[in-house]
Amino acid sequence: INFMRALAHALDKHGIINLCYRGLAVPAVADISPADKIFHNPNLKDYEYDLKLAARILDEAGYRMLRPGVRGDPEGHSIVFELTTPTGNPTADQICAIYKQDLASLGITVNYRPLEFIALVKKLDSSFDWDCVLIGFTGTIEPNNAANFLRSSGNLHIWNPAEPHPATPWEAEIDRLLDEGTRVMDPQQRAPYYWRIQEILHDQLPIIETVREIGYVAYRDSLENFDETTWGLYKPEWIQFRQ
Repeated sequence: INFMRALAHALDKHGIINLCYRGLAVPAVADISPADKIFHNPNLKDYEYDLKLAARILDEAGYRMLRPGVRGDPEGHSIVFELTTPTGNPTADQICAIYKQDLASLGITVNYRPLEFIALVKKLDSSFDWDCVLIGFTGTIEPNNAANFLRSSGNLHIWNPAEPHPATPWEAEIDRLLDEGTRVMDPQQRAPYYWRIQEILHDQLPIIETVREIGYVAYRDSLENFDETTWGLYKPEWIQFRQ
């Protein structure tokens, strides 16, 4: 987990926001968007970009420099991994280039290899032959819609995949929280279950959150019944010109 903590501190979210999104994004801290006022956990502290801290965490965990520019694991093997993302996304290419450069400054070699989307999906859900992937998962206002991703037996559970039983105690806790959260109807009473799931993911770091692009909607003031929402246009058939 210390290795993942170091990788989280090596992700320059603000640099990505400025260079890749022209400032129109915010750092992501949890898997549920802050736009979801009830289920988003606002108490989580982000892993701030700090390469010196990342290097210190790696050193203390036994991932030390073998020679200039090359860092090794506790067994003395140089650290090299493949980073992939779907092809045809210039923004993702930029993000990966930034991350690759920062990891290189820590002595970690990243081989960037974008793949066609179908080929990448096969690696994620069939062969499990991948090291690190930059990819987006669609969220909704209902947190349990992510159960297939969060649950240890889920088809989209990309860490410790295809588990007949939870591989770790914290994955078992997430399974339990998902079960309990679906038995409660009141949103305010359900929220603590999903806040705890976000806390577990934040602490255990099976995934590293990147950034959230800010969406803007423009419309003429001559329209009425236009309701923009976090999940898209609501009831477009209600929109009409003011009389």
